[in-house]
Amino acid sequence: MKKHLIAAAVAAAVAAPAMAQNVEIYGVLDQGWTDIETDTDRDRSNSTVNPQITEFRNDHSKLNTTGNGGAFTSQRLGFRGTEDLGGGMKANFTLEFGLGDSDGDRANSFAISNDTANPTTVRQAWVGLSGSMGSIRAGRMVNFVDGAWAAGSVGSQNNFLGSAYNQRETNARSDRLIEYVTPAFSGFTAGVQYGTRDETSKRESGTTTPTTNAEVKFSDEVSEMGLTLRYANGPLNVNWGYQQLEGKRESIGRTTTVGAVFSAAQITELGLDEDDEIAVDNLDNKLERNNWVLGASYNLGPVTLFGLYNDLEFSNKNRLDNEKTSHNGTMYEIGARVPIGAFTLSASFFDGNIKRKQPGELENSEAKTKTGFDGYQLIALYSLSKRTTMYGVYGSVSTDRKFSDPRTVDNTRTDKFNVEVENYGFGIRHTF
Repeated sequence: MKKHLIAAAVAAAVAAPAMAQNVEIYGVLDQGWTDIETDTDRDRSNSTVNPQITEFRNDHSKLNTTGNGGAFTSQRLGFRGTEDLGGGMKANFTLEFGLGDSDGDRANSFAISNDTANPTTVRQAWVGLSGSMGSIRAGRMVNFVDGAWAAGSVGSQNNFLGSAYNQRETNARSDRLIEYVTPAFSGFTAGVQYGTRDETSKRESGTTTPTTNAEVKFSDEVSEMGLTLRYANGPLNVNWGYQQLEGKRESIGRTTTVGAVFSAAQITELGLDEDDEIAVDNLDNKLERNNWVLGASYNLGPVTLFGLYNDLEFSNKNRLDNEKTSHNGTMYEIGARVPIGAFTLSASFFDGNIKRKQPGELENSEAKTKTGFDGYQLIALYSLSKRTTMYGVYGSVSTDRKFSDPRTVDNTRTDKFNVEVENYGFGIRHTF
C-alpha cells in the first residue's frame, strides 16, 4: 500500500509542472510490410567508348520493425507545449525525435538498444514566443519549402515512392534557424527564416604528417534564407515556400613533398625532386541552391483536389580551376482525395525533369545529363478509430536518363538509362 502511495505522489509531482505549462506528448507508430521492385535498362550501343547493352532487376522487401522508421509515416515521439506569459504573450516549444528515422536529415542522434535499428534522430528542437504581433522561433525546425510541399501533397508526404515529394532534392528541416511569421490578415500570413554556420580555422606549419610547410586556412560557411506566403480561407489552402542556400568551403595553403605522394619510379619519370613541395587537398568551392514550391488544395466536399509545382536551381563552382557544376529542374503533381465511409481513397500523378552540366574529361568540354521522370501513387486508408488507421499503397516511378561526355575529339561516351520502380505495401499506423 505504501509503495502505491509513494508511486502516486511521485507521478503527481512530475505531472504538476507539465500541466502548469500545458505540455502535450504526441507521436506516431507505424508498422508495415513494403516491397520495392526495380528494372534497369542501360544502353551504350551508340557510344564510341565501350558500347554495350545491360539489363538487371532488383527486388527488395522488408517487414518494418521499431528501428526502421515506419512504412507509410515516419515514426516519431514529441513534446510540445505553451506557457501563458500574460498580456496576450505565450512561450512555445517543440522537441521531436524520429524513431529509427534514416531520411538523411538528421542532427544529433543517439543509439537505441537494438543493434540492428537505425538511430533515433532530432527532428525538431525549437523554442519561441507568440502574440498579437505574430510568432518568432529559434532552433531546428521544418523549413518553409517543406511546409509548401505539405500543403499540396495528397499523400501527406508519405514514405512510399510514386510521389513528387519523394523525388525532391531538398532537406525537410534545418538547424540554427530563426523564424518570424506574421499574424493572419484576412487569411494571409507571411514569414521569413534565416540561419547560418561559419567555421573557420588556421593551422601553422609543421603540425601534420605529411608535413605542412605553410599556414593552412580552412573555412566552411553556410547561410540559409527562407520566405513563405500562405492563404487559408474556407475550402482553399495555398502555400508558397522559398529557400536559398549559399555555401563556401575553402582549404588553402596545405602542401606536402613529392616523395610523400609519388613512388621513386614516378619521381624519376616526371623529373622531380623528392623534396619538392606540391599543393594537396586545396579547394575553394562556392555553392548556391535556390528552390521554391507552390502547394495548394481545394475542398469541393465529396472530393479534395491537390496540386504542386517545384522549381530548383543548383550550382557548385570551384574557383581554383574555374570549373562549375550545375543543375536545374522542375516538377509538378496533381491529385485527388475522396472519403467513402471509413475509407479514404487518394490518387496522384507527377512529372518532372532535371538537366545537369559538369566538366567533361576532355579539357574545356562539358558533360551533360538530362533526366526525365514521372510516376503515380494510389492510396487506400481505412480508419479503425480516430487514431488508428490501416493502409495499402502502390507507387510507380519511371526514370529516363541520357548522359554524354566527350572523352577525346573523336570519342564520346553516351549512356541511356531507363529505370522502372514499383513500390507497394500495407500496414497499420497509430497516432497519439
